[in-house]
Amino acid sequence: MKATHHSPKAVRLLLLLLFLLTAPAVSAQKEDEKYAALARELRNEVWAMELPGFDNLSIPEKYKNAPAVILASHDRLEVTRKTKLDWWGVGLTKQQITCRGIFRQLVYINSQSALEEMSEYSFLSQEKERYTRNEQQRVLGIRIFKPDGTIKEVDPEEFLETDESRRARSRGNTLEKWQKVAVPGLEIGDIIDFFFAKYTTLNDQNLEPFSFYFSGQYPLLTYSVHCEIDPKLSTFYRCLNGAPDFDQSTDAEGNYILDLRSITHRHPIPSLWYNVARQMPMIQMFIYNSKTPYAWMPPSVRQQGLHANPNPQLIIEDTRAAMRAPGTNWSGLRSGRKSEIARALKARQAEGWSDEKLMDYLYQYCYYRYMESGADYTPASFILLMHDLLEKAGIHHQVGITTKDTQVPLSQLISYHYTVWFIRLEANGKYYAPPACYAAPGEIPANLQGEEAILEGNARFTLPIAKPEENLDVATITASIDGTTLHINRREEMTGTLKEPFQPYLVLDEDLYNSLRRILGITTTIFDETKEKFHADLRESYRREREQEKERYRSEIIGYHGSEEGIGTDISYRLHSIGNCTDSTTLAYEVGYTLDGCVKKAGPNLVLSVGRLIGSHSELKGEQRLRREDIYLEMPRSYRWDITVRLPQGCQISPEGLEKLNMKVENECGAFIAQATTGNGTLTIKTEKRFDHKVEPVVNWEKLLEIIDAAKAYEVLSIVLKK
Repeated sequence: MKATHHSPKAVRLLLLLLFLLTAPAVSAQKEDEKYAALARELRNEVWAMELPGFDNLSIPEKYKNAPAVILASHDRLEVTRKTKLDWWGVGLTKQQITCRGIFRQLVYINSQSALEEMSEYSFLSQEKERYTRNEQQRVLGIRIFKPDGTIKEVDPEEFLETDESRRARSRGNTLEKWQKVAVPGLEIGDIIDFFFAKYTTLNDQNLEPFSFYFSGQYPLLTYSVHCEIDPKLSTFYRCLNGAPDFDQSTDAEGNYILDLRSITHRHPIPSLWYNVARQMPMIQMFIYNSKTPYAWMPPSVRQQGLHANPNPQLIIEDTRAAMRAPGTNWSGLRSGRKSEIARALKARQAEGWSDEKLMDYLYQYCYYRYMESGADYTPASFILLMHDLLEKAGIHHQVGITTKDTQVPLSQLISYHYTVWFIRLEANGKYYAPPACYAAPGEIPANLQGEEAILEGNARFTLPIAKPEENLDVATITASIDGTTLHINRREEMTGTLKEPFQPYLVLDEDLYNSLRRILGITTTIFDETKEKFHADLRESYRREREQEKERYRSEIIGYHGSEEGIGTDISYRLHSIGNCTDSTTLAYEVGYTLDGCVKKAGPNLVLSVGRLIGSHSELKGEQRLRREDIYLEMPRSYRWDITVRLPQGCQISPEGLEKLNMKVENECGAFIAQATTGNGTLTIKTEKRFDHKVEPVVNWEKLLEIIDAAKAYEVLSIVLKK
């Protein structure tokens, strides 16, 4: 056989090609080996920790019927900062934060629901960003205490890599690996001891905030926290809603050591009408890398060290500084859009429009351009854009600061990130907040109503709360009986904040854009303002949305009745009004459908489940009927039903049956009232359910239950239609 000879150059090219093909696989293998070693080391470390409460395997008698009991819970946080050379940045330095967080719990499983919750885990185990070189690794450890005293640790071989693992190019070429595990042999009566550990390395960035919670969905017996934080960082924390404070000390290196142990038994939080931010005992913590050169830092965090329960006024001043900071006045709109809005506003001003009308016009125009252009929208950029345009137009206004009710109030502010900016127009005293769904100008979102706010000059006040009749849902229902099928036509008219959950679901983008053009008097179409190469994609997007419209309305019908049982497949629907302009603030739509199972034959008579026409209502059972905390109802509101049922020919309702349909429960929390009449072959029912306040004190719980129970009792009412 003739020998084949290769030149040295060819051999080098061949070796280089071989290296390029095998290097990623070798690198990935090394990464997996490093991760496996880390996981083994960490499991050994965590199981060896002597933590408060983790030696207790007994269940208090008062919790013997609880679905699960958290015997012990522990949070651990270790954060350091160092300066590293950044060779990719031509010898520049970078500020690197490394953080290790461990969360561990010991949980007694006493129900099928808790067993299902604790039996499967899926988590992002490795994440690495190519350009920033930020990394995260997560490790899960699980062991089971059996009633006979044996301890079984879940073998690392049980952890499987999932199909979700991928290189996500859309996220900046981030390598992600996911794992999942189904806990083998876990049973009711077992105690599961598990931990999640998260290792984070960030370069010139800040960590996400941390929260330490002292309550949860199950009773909690013992909770402890241990933190070790580098003094070169700026650490802010606040104890909220009665949470205890840390014991503070320092170690030999000067790191801040924060320790806390709470052994008070805490009942589970309610599953309904509970505001975590305002009711749950917790500690919120922000750790800032104040020396990073690539992020704006508020004044309060530029001083390194530990800041426990800082003066909220410092954080308010941070918010004001952020409004004036370089770059915050960038609107995010395409070049020329801001000038276009300014010219349009000036033209309307020249026509003699009032400040109130100009403000409504400006609000809608800014909102439209953000929506239409796919701009880099943030609530702050929206308010600052309007503020700048109002100033240039000489329209008197003030910028205010508040917080959402899902965050801490201004009086307990811990970070300027929690604040919301708004504008108060002097001409009418109205408040204009960043858009919530498709609200009309001047409508305050539900999560801002009743919140503490502050205007320029430190004038503090409370944002208005709507009356129940201002957050109103009126359902006008006409029903007729055909055999055992009920034919229903229902028109919904919603005002105020009751529109918020329905508008984004039922209003299509095409309809929204067209309505805004009509409001603003824009005669061009979106296709006139879009490059032709995007027209096909835009039309396809509209077509797909229109195709899904019927299913959206069907979902609304299912949601109204609480189940798809008996709802026919043939439905009709129509959107009458979006509710996004000042002269038409009502969301109005109409649905038509059939409902089986509401009419049943009983000999010569019919039994009509008439209560189902008012939809589905909350039913509270067992522990849900016990309340220890105030009740957050989101908003004062009122629901009204105007129902007309056409009775089959020859059918009548007895006086006793009609009397069943009259009900009145009314107290200082609200009301449930129903009045029924019959005549001319029809049954007419007018019903109202009303909640008068956004928050009810727990002492009113029994009164609130009266209203809730009355609505549920009415929902299941049936009457006999006699022939």
